[in-house]
Amino acid sequence: MSRTGPLLLVYTLTIFVSALLLFLVQPLIGKLIVPLLGGFPAVWNTCMFFFQATLLAGYAYAHFSTAALGERKQAWLHLAVLLVPFVVLPLGIFTGLVPAGEDNPIPGLLLLLLASVGLPFFAISTTAPLLQRWFASTDHPAAQDPYFLYAASNAGSMIALSGYLALVEPNLLLREQRWAWTVCYALLVGLIAFCALMLWRSAPAAPAAAKRPSPKKTLAAAPEAITAGDRFRVIARDFVGTSLEARALTRPDDAISGGQVLRWVALAAVPSSLMLGATTYVTTDIAAIPLLWVLPLMLYLLSFIIVFSRVPAWVHKTMVLALPVLLLLLIFVMISKSKLPMPMWMTVLLHLVVLFAVAMVCHGELARTRPAAKHLTRFFLWMSVGGVVGGMFNAMLAPVVFNSLAEYPIAMVVAGLLLPRLDDERRGSTRSLLYDAALPVGLAILAVEAFNGFRVSNSILGSSAGTVVGWIDSVAETISVEGPRLRHILTYAPPVVLCYVFVERPLRFGLGLAVLLFASALPNVFDKQVVYRDRGFFGVLNVRSVQDAQTFKDAEGESHEVKLTEHRLLHGNILHGTQFRSDDDGDEKYRREPLTYYHRTGPIGQLLAAFEGADAKNDLAVIGLGTGTMAAYPEKGQRLTFYEIDRKVKWVSFDQDTYFSYVQDAKKRGAEIDVVLGDARLSLDRERASKPDQLYDVIVVDAFSSDAIPVHLITKQALAIYLDKLKPDGIVAFHTSNRYLRLEPVVGNIGDALRCAVIAQHDYNDGPPGKSSSSWALVAREKKHFGKLLEDVKADPKDENKRWEFLEPDDSVGVWSDDFSNLLKVFQWKSK
Repeated sequence: MSRTGPLLLVYTLTIFVSALLLFLVQPLIGKLIVPLLGGFPAVWNTCMFFFQATLLAGYAYAHFSTAALGERKQAWLHLAVLLVPFVVLPLGIFTGLVPAGEDNPIPGLLLLLLASVGLPFFAISTTAPLLQRWFASTDHPAAQDPYFLYAASNAGSMIALSGYLALVEPNLLLREQRWAWTVCYALLVGLIAFCALMLWRSAPAAPAAAKRPSPKKTLAAAPEAITAGDRFRVIARDFVGTSLEARALTRPDDAISGGQVLRWVALAAVPSSLMLGATTYVTTDIAAIPLLWVLPLMLYLLSFIIVFSRVPAWVHKTMVLALPVLLLLLIFVMISKSKLPMPMWMTVLLHLVVLFAVAMVCHGELARTRPAAKHLTRFFLWMSVGGVVGGMFNAMLAPVVFNSLAEYPIAMVVAGLLLPRLDDERRGSTRSLLYDAALPVGLAILAVEAFNGFRVSNSILGSSAGTVVGWIDSVAETISVEGPRLRHILTYAPPVVLCYVFVERPLRFGLGLAVLLFASALPNVFDKQVVYRDRGFFGVLNVRSVQDAQTFKDAEGESHEVKLTEHRLLHGNILHGTQFRSDDDGDEKYRREPLTYYHRTGPIGQLLAAFEGADAKNDLAVIGLGTGTMAAYPEKGQRLTFYEIDRKVKWVSFDQDTYFSYVQDAKKRGAEIDVVLGDARLSLDRERASKPDQLYDVIVVDAFSSDAIPVHLITKQALAIYLDKLKPDGIVAFHTSNRYLRLEPVVGNIGDALRCAVIAQHDYNDGPPGKSSSSWALVAREKKHFGKLLEDVKADPKDENKRWEFLEPDDSVGVWSDDFSNLLKVFQWKSK
């Protein structure tokens, strides 16, 4: 009886299970660490870097151990390696290695990850390349090209990614997840041992007959003696790669060049970087939708599944031909987004489609140029190097080098440069190389002129410029298009269309993309409204200064208009606060007023106004500094402490009054204002022991307006910490405004679990100047601690004369804790 059928089935199943466990352990370990270290963006980025680096180490082990021992001997070594992780299982965190709050957490976090999850993650990360290499050395008919098994690996990764959010997280507590993962790891060890047994029992693979390279489709042999310049030209030629018309490379086993290795690294790095860049760009500059980060990662993995599944050649060719068009369409939308608005869903979809197309082309080129099976582990090793390079560029280098999300367009440009040539010409002529440089320069002149409002053209045309505009408007009326919209299309479209002419030469096309993006960025560089821009580990911060007319009502109810300068603090498209600075006469009386979610007529203003005189709330704490707007409330003798994780936000809003003066003005009034840097939950937890007498009347938790909400700040354990830092009659105020999450049931449930009273308000009255609609939930140990606010609580939910209402438990949401949370249950696609 033939064993080829079971052999393929067992190997495919084992690779699938290993990928499943590999991607399940990442969110699991992240949820274990975040409550201990806090700072979700910083912690998660560091975790991702650790996972990528460990994956690279696993691939290096797979390559070098197999090269040194051979497949059959290496299998004995690997079975021993698989037993080592049982020393640290079930998964857990060595709390003694948690870095101190005042230290730089990244080195300590890497050590903590290494000790806690390094061994099992390393052991599993070796599975995909090793088992493919084992399979290649069997006598199975498909052994000569085992790369199709890589599709099973990525299928397991996709299922784990979606399954964790949909099935694992809602149904299993963290301790149950840890034990379930351990049991599955033991199952995987058994499967790998069975694969090794089948390897030992199979006959060695027959040596593949050497194929003679086609003189028309492969590279010419290098001469025996070459100069350094010749060697460089060979590397450069191999890096450019074969044309799209050439068939897949067929090399002797020893014919992998340095140029080809560099191309593999680049082809793996670009989709990795673009995936992270697209995620950051979409969730900060377009739509701060929680869970949106899942889609780019799933598309990234899906491209691997498709290209390594032996799809017809026309699929890859179609994607190569479509990619330039998609890239130019996306760039056109990005550079004209303020002038030609698109529905949000369509814009997000376009970014995802381009990411998928880039991944399909780059990963398709990897699959098309894969080496013989003997070099399989080396191939995957260099692919892993590329993935780490792309991840490091975004996570480690870009926040230090750039003050904007420049890594995203840079990845698009490199994707254009890596396109395979559409012809079979090996080397461009000197004239072609000159054109590669000169034509983008001409495009640059046109793009700079167009994207900056045709300043030079208007000065040359003089009064005739108005005639041209009038002619365009008449054409627009004829074709039933708004005149301004047609003018914007004619402004941005010609340089984009001209760039497509360069598509047959990737170097020229890539430079053209770079020109378009650079020219479109120039107006932003000189945007006078942006008075401050900086980037740190937590994202890009912008302070915009805008002059606008505001309508106020005086004591008699008469309206009057005042032209004010307003400063706004933005992280992507997320507004973190504003302040009126002065009017045309330089009067600064308006800057004292708290704006946006903290307006005096809003829920937080109602809370503080309900307690006056001897009952006044004098000791306040706020999680999340923003613009420091809460500092508008304290007077002399009152105390306010901010808890902020981003040093750059502290510098903008707390250390000086150039951009926002709420804090400095409060200090001048005699209020005591302080700031504690670091994760708020950890800081408050430490203060329970170090400062037991420092208790607050009100703790404001304002950290949930972005896409990646810090779940560890809204759990039962977190609320217990807040209550321990409250005076007996204190109140915790959760700012629950979020366009895509219903957080009120979460607060209601954790409050009920700790036997507290919870009231909430959705304030849609954004009529007064500078006020924003907001939602708040207040938690107190007893109802009576809400004071006068109880007079404003609805007895009947339909009573429109009352603003507050009691929150009842919602069993469908569950009680969020450090062991359990489920974003899907509170997610809503239609924004509030």
